[in-house]
Amino acid sequence: MRDKPILWALIILLVQALLICILVPSSLLKKVNDIEEGWMESTYSEASVIRLRETADSWHYTLTRETGLADWMKWMFLPERDPNAKNGGMARLGEKVWFPYIESRGEALDDMVKTFFMRLSSLFIWTPLLVVIAIPSFFDGFMERGIKQHTFKFPSPLKYRWGIRCSAVILFLLNICLLSPLPTHPLILPGGIILSVIVIGQVVIGNLPKRI
Repeated sequence: MRDKPILWALIILLVQALLICILVPSSLLKKVNDIEEGWMESTYSEASVIRLRETADSWHYTLTRETGLADWMKWMFLPERDPNAKNGGMARLGEKVWFPYIESRGEALDDMVKTFFMRLSSLFIWTPLLVVIAIPSFFDGFMERGIKQHTFKFPSPLKYRWGIRCSAVILFLLNICLLSPLPTHPLILPGGIILSVIVIGQVVIGNLPKRI
């Protein structure tokens, strides 16, 4: 796992998404969406919440409808039923077991996509603040590295290595939060991004090796 951390991270995220599609009921995802919308209404202004919903709905419609993904998934897993066909054997099993299960999984997947886009659009609201924090943080890190290049001070390989690891772990956990079937407060994602930016600027850039 140490040799290919990015590959393992992608596998974990894929497994998480598959488990949500297979196991998590649609009713739970709807409840999660309602809870998060309540948090957003108490955190953002009314105009911001309306803009968030419009943005998330637009992204959701583009992905599932304009691309034809929803119709393709329906055609793939829910073929048209022949009204003249005899309802026996495998046909009866499909009508009573397979089709209802696939329809419920489709609803769960659709709700998860809506929640994902709602969280992502909430994160984009914080972009101006992230830029304001990133510029001085990175500038300070480059200045500290420049000072070390022209003095006898040496960058810390330990801080550099652990800074990269900590920022990678934070970003990985944020990706898990984006796909989490549990309620996620709208301040968690931007808070994690801000923390990661500070670690990269102050610790990683400030301790870059003098020669790369």
